[in-house]
Amino acid sequence: MGRPFAIIGLSMFASLFFIGTLGILFAYILFGIAACVLAVMLCIKKLRAYKAVLLAAAAVMVACVLHSGAYYLSYKPCLQYMDKTVSVRAKVKDFPEYQYDTYYVEAEVEEIGGKRVKSFGVRISFAELEDVAPGDSLSFRATLHSAGAGSKFSQLNYLSKGIYATAFCSEEPQHIPNTAAFKGFSYYLACYRRGLIQSLMGLMPKENAALAAAVLIGEKSYIPAESLEDINTVGISHIICVSGLHLSIIGFALLQLMSKLRFNRKAKYLIAAAFIVFFMALCGFTNSVVRAGIMFLVYIAAELLLAEPDSLNALGLAGLVILLNPFSAGNIGFIFSFCATLAIITVGSKVIEHYKEKWEIGDRNKAISLLFSLFEILVISLAVNAFCLPFGILIFQKISLIGIVANVFILPFATVLVISCGIAAFLGLLPLAFSGILAYPAAFVSSALCRYILSLCHWMAQLPFSSMYAGSFMYLLLVAIALVAVALLLLLRAGKRTCRIVAAVLAVSFCGGIALQFFSNARQVELTVHALGNSSCITVKCGDEFLLIDAGKQTFTFQKVKESLFASDSNDIDYFFISSANSEQSAKALKILHSMRVKDCYMPQGEQYEAFRHANSTTRFHNERFVQMTTKRGINVRFYALKFSAVQIEYAGKKVLFLGSSKAEIEALPEPMRSYDYLIVHRKLKYPFSKGKTNAIIEITKAPEPEREKAMRALCAAYYTTDTLQDIHLILTPHTSTIGRSNEWQQ
Repeated sequence: MGRPFAIIGLSMFASLFFIGTLGILFAYILFGIAACVLAVMLCIKKLRAYKAVLLAAAAVMVACVLHSGAYYLSYKPCLQYMDKTVSVRAKVKDFPEYQYDTYYVEAEVEEIGGKRVKSFGVRISFAELEDVAPGDSLSFRATLHSAGAGSKFSQLNYLSKGIYATAFCSEEPQHIPNTAAFKGFSYYLACYRRGLIQSLMGLMPKENAALAAAVLIGEKSYIPAESLEDINTVGISHIICVSGLHLSIIGFALLQLMSKLRFNRKAKYLIAAAFIVFFMALCGFTNSVVRAGIMFLVYIAAELLLAEPDSLNALGLAGLVILLNPFSAGNIGFIFSFCATLAIITVGSKVIEHYKEKWEIGDRNKAISLLFSLFEILVISLAVNAFCLPFGILIFQKISLIGIVANVFILPFATVLVISCGIAAFLGLLPLAFSGILAYPAAFVSSALCRYILSLCHWMAQLPFSSMYAGSFMYLLLVAIALVAVALLLLLRAGKRTCRIVAAVLAVSFCGGIALQFFSNARQVELTVHALGNSSCITVKCGDEFLLIDAGKQTFTFQKVKESLFASDSNDIDYFFISSANSEQSAKALKILHSMRVKDCYMPQGEQYEAFRHANSTTRFHNERFVQMTTKRGINVRFYALKFSAVQIEYAGKKVLFLGSSKAEIEALPEPMRSYDYLIVHRKLKYPFSKGKTNAIIEITKAPEPEREKAMRALCAAYYTTDTLQDIHLILTPHTSTIGRSNEWQQ
């Protein structure tokens, strides 16, 4: 048993990932199984020889205990404050981010309702906020929500960072500056990190500088949402997540520089180790950085002690250190960083070494060596994609089909990009007289490479089948079957004939699964009311057909629509219904028309109609007062736009009515639209409604009033509002209808 840390690290990572995904109950089950295995092996003398299994079982038990302790002692006590409006005093951890016309601040809660509480992290969004700094305190009143409650992996990602709650504050908070003489290391590190970003912003165009900041220190908040989506779609998000690639480039470049300057061997490695720790702190000690940093420190320690470094053991040690916070197993950056490194160590490097010896690359000329370098990138990309594929499907519900090709065109420039970004950012902080000669050339190289990457990603993201949606159960089942089949082949050491048969079965089942999914999607309508507070945006999907109702008033509406469109089998918005032409709605609707392919757009008559007609030359615009039609998937749609606007969706005998105005009157609608099973209304619409009790009412509101909520609940079987961060989903099939938020479904 020569790799104890590898066994412990891998066992703990697998255990904690499944516990986080399946819930706290699974921790008890897993602990019981591991305890039984350990007890049986200790009792039977012959089994004691399998020390690796004993160590793995013990590691699983420790993982279960760690997760249970963190859940009950740290996370669960905070749940009592969720979904309550309270007065909060919190200490700011970092400078605010500005995205989607909103300020975001991560802070540590110290008091709730004037009483000291066990501290926990909160991510707060403010409409207005003065310039606050790390160490300052904010006092405000807001409703706390469980962080990432709309998505299991989003919640796990927040928990890994110690953020248990999110809140929105509509009023400007009370700001208490930190007046201490020494404001703490975190304050000065945050200031230096901010200075590096501002340095890059001053040396190159904003979008290029935003990518450079992400490449250098992992600061992604400045990248435009559209560019970030392109990067994720193409599958090169590892470029903007600081991990092993970046630390190895920076660390080995530093070591090489000190060797050229004839530094003492011991001093060289000690300086490199100190710099790596500083760089980890500069990046905020994110899990992916800590993982890479620990592995690099292990390499330095091995070099100092003249020992042979073991990469797999170092990976396990890094995992063990990080997983002392058991929620870290759900951190998205750590998951992909850990799996990618495991792929490179166990598969990629061995395949490369095999072909390097077979083809005798060391004796070939530079042209052959260059081609082999591209082959190395291809092999590494294939290995990493294979290991990360299951997690990509589970977390993002998508598969990048072009990521391997994109890496071939981008990774060869990674070293130059990281080093040039670092030089430009550092020298940009110095006075111009000292830094001008080197800062601007480095900034020029960085900017050119960033523009190349952004342009390439945008072009590749537009290609057909650049990525594939994989959010259905069928895809998850197929991936599980494939993994089990591969595992059996490895265990049984099957021959070529068996491998071919298994590959053929997998190919047939995969094609059959896609056909089955297409058929089931074609007979199901999914209507999503996006949680945008007091503005409305509704998407309707059925197979490859996509309908959009309203565009909301929030900047991030565009991103939500783009994600929903990607999740469908359609590349176009087939029908776009605009219920209101006010200035805020118009701006978001125009952006959608400019940026997406829209076949037909329906809107009320008015001054805005002519302006919209010129927004997209390929879109057919309609301004009839009443439209009734049936789409190719059998969805009956009625659009009313006379005194007010209303849209009715009917499928499989179920009717959903959306009233897009506070002046709406159901009695004024045409006869077919006066009946409904589900009603979507704005908060200012008067009640009671003319129809009796219905299945569900969804109200577009930022903060429901208690009296109105009580009255609305009396009119329906289920009542939902858009004041939370969770979208509301309504699924209609020929047999059933289901409504709910995430996993909280009601028939």
